[in-house]
Order: sequence, then C-alpha cells, then structure tokens
Amino acid sequence: MNKIFSAFWKNKLQYMIFMSYTLILLFFLYLPKINSLIFPAKDALNVIIFPEMISTEILHEFTKKTGIKINAKNIETDAEACILMADESTPYDLALVSDYLVPQLMQKKLITTMNKEEIHTYPQLHTFFQKKEFVFNSVPYAWSFFGIGINKEVVSVPTPLSWNYLFQPLEIKICVPDEPLTLTSLGALGSGINLQKIGSAELTKIKTALETQKQFVEIYTDTNIALLFLNNVVPLAFASYKTIQMAHQYNQNISFVVPQEGGIVISNDWVMIANSKKQSLAKKFINFCLDEKIAKINEENTEFLPTTKILLDTYWSPEAQKSSCPLPQETILNRSNHAPSNLNPQDLAQLWAELKVHN
Repeated sequence: MNKIFSAFWKNKLQYMIFMSYTLILLFFLYLPKINSLIFPAKDALNVIIFPEMISTEILHEFTKKTGIKINAKNIETDAEACILMADESTPYDLALVSDYLVPQLMQKKLITTMNKEEIHTYPQLHTFFQKKEFVFNSVPYAWSFFGIGINKEVVSVPTPLSWNYLFQPLEIKICVPDEPLTLTSLGALGSGINLQKIGSAELTKIKTALETQKQFVEIYTDTNIALLFLNNVVPLAFASYKTIQMAHQYNQNISFVVPQEGGIVISNDWVMIANSKKQSLAKKFINFCLDEKIAKINEENTEFLPTTKILLDTYWSPEAQKSSCPLPQETILNRSNHAPSNLNPQDLAQLWAELKVHN
C-alpha cells in the first residue's frame, strides 16, 4: 500500500513539475502580447519600407522611446509602394522610396509636402541632399553610390575606365544588380544616354544593350556581392561603394573605381502619404531617424550610406581619404549621375521581367 501511495505522489509531483515548466514557457512565449494588452502602445504608425534600407533596431528604439508602434510593410519594388499608396483602403502614413519616384507621386497627389520647421533635423543633412526651398516633397535618408568593383589580381581594366566597358565582349563573367532602376541606369550610361532624357526609344536601346550584356553576366544580385568577390566567383561587378568596401576589408586587391562619365547616385527618401491621419507622428519618426545616433545605427547595420553631414563627412576626412578604399571625394560626387526621374515603375519592372526570360 505504501509503495502504491509513494508511486502516486511521485507521478503527481512529476506532473506538477511538467505543468509548471509548461506554464512558464507559455508565459514568456505570450509575454509580448500580454504586455501590449496591459500597456498598449500610445499610437501606431504604418510605414512602407524596403527592409534592407532601415535597421529593425531603429523601429524598436522608436517604439521604446515614444510608445508609438511601427507597423512595417516590407516591399521589394517601387511599383509595390505605388500600388499601396494609391489604395485608399490601406491606411499607410509614411514610405521609404527611391527618389526618382517622388515627382510622380506628387503629380498623382499621393504624397504631401513637408517644411524645414516641421522636420527640424533637416539642416543636419549634407548640403548635397538639401533642398534650398523651405517646403520640400521628400527627405533623403539612405543612399548608394554605384561604380565598378574590380579584383585587380584577376583582371586589368583600361584607364580611364568607361561604363561601356561592361558592355563589350569580355573573357570574364561579371555581376550586376537584380534591381530595375540601377540596371536601367547602367544600361543608359553604357549606351551613352543621358539618364534624365530616357524616352521609349532610349528604353528600347537600353533593353537591347542589357540583353547583349547578359551573356557575360554570371549572376544578377545586389546581395552578397562581397562574398562573390572573396570566393572568386566574379572579378568584376557593377556595385555600390559600401559593398566593395566590405570586400576590400578582406582582400585589398578588390577596389572601387568610378568611370570617367561619373558614378550613379541613388537616394532613398522618406515621403509622407497624403491621406495619412497621423502626419504629426510621421514627422516625428523622420526627425528621429535623422538624429545622429540613430542614423549611425542604420549606417552600421545596412549597406547604405548616411545622408547626414556629420556621418558623411567622416568618409571624406583626410584620414579616411588616406585609406586604400576611400569613398570618392565630394567633388567627384557632385559630377555624378542621379537616377532617372521620369521613368514609370511599371516600365522598369517590365524591362526587368523581359530581361530575365531573354536567352
């Protein structure tokens, strides 16, 4: 009888221990939901973003500091952003988009203006990105400077180097981005076309150039390019400065070169959606993102350059320019090419879709 009684209590004790651990696990699993019910966010901001352009740490820091939750809608193309902003049933407040899209969004009345009083951090932007006017349509946040990455140990290139070099018959394979805007910009410069004067005829010429180039392309990607260099998959790539700088840290034979026609600047800007009911919160978030400490977090956790003067000037300091892979000086940047501003996102997406299936 004692043995039966002892076994009963032993099994009951094991059951109680098991249930205790289960309850503890469930408590921590649902703690975020419990916390949000007990201490709900003061408000929420619905934001459209390219996830690779902004660190999630910044979103969490903003909520932690203000109590305002960020509901992020991740997108892959500017065309998606246009669709979301045009849909009045979707209550988005803010979007991070390529700067070429801004004039079109204003024309369609999908975004609204801001001013330097509301965006009090605006003077912290580098002069390269500031507008002279008091009122503006967008706030530059993250940008890329495109040139050519070269492994000099494997391939030698002509001096001066021209963009059309990437469209000539090559004995090597190259890497180019799988993003329509940067591809179109590359095709334009390689074909001698002004980026701000691309019409339907020019777009057809660009498409033909990219189709001819495809036979020399090893891979279309804008991620892990540094690894492709370091693993000797490609010795040449059309890529951003920060990507090549990353590869250079591990192999100093890999360098970043700006062709004689100038590099390509692609900026990604915050825009405030016209039908938003939370514009004051949207402006608060933009000001937060441009704070020096917060901008530094984004610089360290993404492959994009900062737009703030303090952070950007560190790249052009005398000490930084002495490095073996410096960001091209500001004078070179001022001669560079901005992404085309008159292209339709759907046309770009169509060009990329046709290029992918071209044999």
